[in-house]
Amino acid sequence: MVLERMCTDWVADLPSWRNGGRVPGLTPDVIAEHILLPRLLAACSDLPAPGNRLGPDHERNVRELMEAERPRLEPEISTLAESIAYGLAEAGKRFVPVTACELAIRVAQAVGSLDDADPITDLELAAVVSAYLENRAVADIAG
Repeated sequence: MVLERMCTDWVADLPSWRNGGRVPGLTPDVIAEHILLPRLLAACSDLPAPGNRLGPDHERNVRELMEAERPRLEPEISTLAESIAYGLAEAGKRFVPVTACELAIRVAQAVGSLDDADPITDLELAAVVSAYLENRAVADIAG
């Protein structure tokens, strides 16, 4: 199996995704690509490059790494969904031209870039969303 597909399928099967992680723009692909995959690659340097098939030993190792990541990722999915919904509402109020996909990717990238083992808080994500919308508004005015 290819690493990206394995990550996406695993995210789609998480209870936090099935039971409330669904907002416009946020998909298992976005979570896998911008949060889970970078963490797995950082944790295991001998994984094949993205796009290549995994051997049985690597598949087993990846499954173990994903399960180890579950306690951190599960609450992040809920927080991501809330932050994206908040961001879309704020974008509408501020008349900032942003798509749900753009916002979901930016918020997921912010979460994925953290080295901290603790899940990001809703206040931290609200700050990320506000900063992103402010920068988009300025870029729209300047553009």
